Amino acid sequence: MSEKNTTLDKPRSQEERPSHSPEDSAGVHPTSPSNWSSVTKLRLLIPVCCFYFLYTFLTTVTVPTFSALQDRYNASYAEINYTVAIPALALAVSPLFWTPFAGIFGRRIVLITGCALAFAATLGSGAATTYGGYMATRFLQGWGVGPASTVGLQMLQDVYSEFERGEKVGYWTAAIDLGLLFGPLLGGFAAIPSFLWPVWLTAILFGTLLLVMILSLPETACLPNGSVIKSSFLNYKPIPGLPHPKLWSTAVNCIRLFTYPKVCIPIVFYCWTWYWFIMCPITMIPAAFPDYSPQSQGLLFLGLIIGTIIAEVFCSGRLSDFLVTKLSKSGHRSPEHRLWLYWPASLATVIGLALFGSSVQYQWHWIVCEVSLAILGFGVQIGNTITVSYCVDCYPDLAMDVTAFYSLHLNLSAFASPFFIVPWVETNGWALSFGLQSVIVAASTLIIVPFLQIYARRSGIPKTSLSNDS
Repeated sequence: MSEKNTTLDKPRSQEERPSHSPEDSAGVHPTSPSNWSSVTKLRLLIPVCCFYFLYTFLTTVTVPTFSALQDRYNASYAEINYTVAIPALALAVSPLFWTPFAGIFGRRIVLITGCALAFAATLGSGAATTYGGYMATRFLQGWGVGPASTVGLQMLQDVYSEFERGEKVGYWTAAIDLGLLFGPLLGGFAAIPSFLWPVWLTAILFGTLLLVMILSLPETACLPNGSVIKSSFLNYKPIPGLPHPKLWSTAVNCIRLFTYPKVCIPIVFYCWTWYWFIMCPITMIPAAFPDYSPQSQGLLFLGLIIGTIIAEVFCSGRLSDFLVTKLSKSGHRSPEHRLWLYWPASLATVIGLALFGSSVQYQWHWIVCEVSLAILGFGVQIGNTITVSYCVDCYPDLAMDVTAFYSLHLNLSAFASPFFIVPWVETNGWALSFGLQSVIVAASTLIIVPFLQIYARRSGIPKTSLSNDS
């Protein structure tokens, strides 16, 4: 391993950093992105969050048109359900492809290129006349929007200090959750003139965002001395001075992150015992309320949206930032204090899942379903923000690799969900299926969260380190 290419050697755990880190003080280079004005930072935050919003918006915007898609492609409900899983698969693996290029050509051009591909693929999905062609374009949609996860979070890491990062990461994670939920809501109303209009709406949003990125998105990649990179308007050449990673480095580092307990335990726990159940009610609402119009089905997602917004405004990022600052000792900030919010988040998720399944099976008033979805959205959003903020706080120098690892598991779980939920409900019914999901969330929380809290407090820094010279 050549020494000059080792850029992430001996990553420093956040517990070692004093609460007033030199990174957040006058020691930062004058041109560093962390010294940008609030207006310039907003020019970054807004398009990055909007891109992450579309990251999941594109997967669910077609849900209210499932019946029309069944007729168009002569497919079963389960087969149309797979059209949500396919872009999720691309979302899982594409960051492994995109992330190294951000370290070679800069962050800005990678986001612009991905957005352009997603825009073109969206137009193609509307023109597809066969089921296979539609699935292929849906996969390319997910592939194009992939940089929104790893590269987007790295840009926030470049710009915001640890004292405000939790709040901004909260906005970013709220964007992915709200995109997932606003997709079917807006898609239902867009489908009034035609079932293809949800696709055209998505294309309009991607096209608008692409124009905004080209005109105003700043570059945040920095030289080793902390000064911001000066590159061309649409850079297509490797930027001198950046520690260029190998193209396979992100994939290799994702495997190596299994040796980082403070990264792999919370991410695997949250994604595989918790997050993937959010896709179950989202993709099954058309089956739960088959007599409702696409617009009425879309309105049922208001509960999830309201719960997500309440979680982010009153809890999540800001509250976890407060806990980390308030509970710090001897001037040292400990990311482990964020983990306390797993408990109310898990409780809300358990209640929401069990109540949703019962409300559908026993045909309770639709408002019960709305309330259950609001509670579920509240819990999932808090869990999402805490997981990302904690892992990045522990290893801020590994932000892109950590996010690639997170995105891989998050979207693989979302990919798996549509394949099992339909036969599960058909076999066991709504109440038992969603009740068992709530039991899985509760049991895993009771086992894993106490262990994680104890381990995180007592453990030192992992001896392993990541390198771009893989």
